[in-house]
Amino acid sequence: MGAHDSSRGGNVRQRLGQLASGAMSGAITRTAMAPLERVKILYQLAGMSKNPIRYRGVLPTLIQIYKEDGFRGYFKGNLAGVTRIIPVSALKFTFNDTFKDLFAKPGQKHTFTQLLLSSSLAGSLQIGCTFPLALIRTRLAMAAGKYKLHICM
Repeated sequence: MGAHDSSRGGNVRQRLGQLASGAMSGAITRTAMAPLERVKILYQLAGMSKNPIRYRGVLPTLIQIYKEDGFRGYFKGNLAGVTRIIPVSALKFTFNDTFKDLFAKPGQKHTFTQLLLSSSLAGSLQIGCTFPLALIRTRLAMAAGKYKLHICM
């Protein structure tokens, strides 16, 4: 098996392309969903405040965000979200295709079991690789009241 044997997942150039594709798709998807993610976070924070009735639905909240912060308000916190999702998407995409290549013979159609096994292994391996990032994110979020952290876009 050579370094460029794509039938066994060894094609480095192909895997780098998959990493880049996964990273880009994750960043684009996260950015496209940023306004709704912002609404979700505002709802979560409103539930912890003394006046939880500030937001009354998705559309009114989106309008309120625009009135208060303009168009850029929809993307507050998006840089942190994109930074978090890039390794997750890149690894999941690449690992899934790598495992699919390992389980099927060249030219063979993937069975349901092979697809299930490859996606399960890909997800597990991706979580194992990115869990430290999630742990750091959680610890920073819990320490948010203790320290001031400013991230500019």
